[in-house]
Amino acid sequence: MIPQQRPEGLQLPGGMDMVARMMVGHEIAERAERMRAGIAKAYGIKAETLQTAVAQVGRRLPKAVRLQAQEVLNAEQVGGHPKLVQRVNFADLAAAEAKVERHLRTIDRSAQRRGAALNWVAQAGYYVFVVFGGVLVWAVISDKL
Repeated sequence: MIPQQRPEGLQLPGGMDMVARMMVGHEIAERAERMRAGIAKAYGIKAETLQTAVAQVGRRLPKAVRLQAQEVLNAEQVGGHPKLVQRVNFADLAAAEAKVERHLRTIDRSAQRRGAALNWVAQAGYYVFVVFGGVLVWAVISDKL
């Protein structure tokens, strides 16, 4: 049996040669870095990788968005391997990145800070109300009022 000659050197299935597939690995890493930077900016965290950024944000990131980020993480892990990178569906990867970016654009950090400050004020007011009410009830019950 005569082995088939592959045109243009190391031609891989899917029509891309090995150099192009390695460039794709860099493209996946760039996508992951853009997502990491977006998450870090939106949530105010400091993370060196997308995996640590997703872990630090935790459940503040909706489940659907977390799953999309996990898809990019999985692609990043196989991005440097020329055989495994063939399994990556780049259309799904682009859609996942777009969904995460769309969610990150909706986050308003100043509104989050305002909400946290208002929650703190409301909680402090509730405690003052409870203590005042407790003192009032005690005074009425013990005939001190």
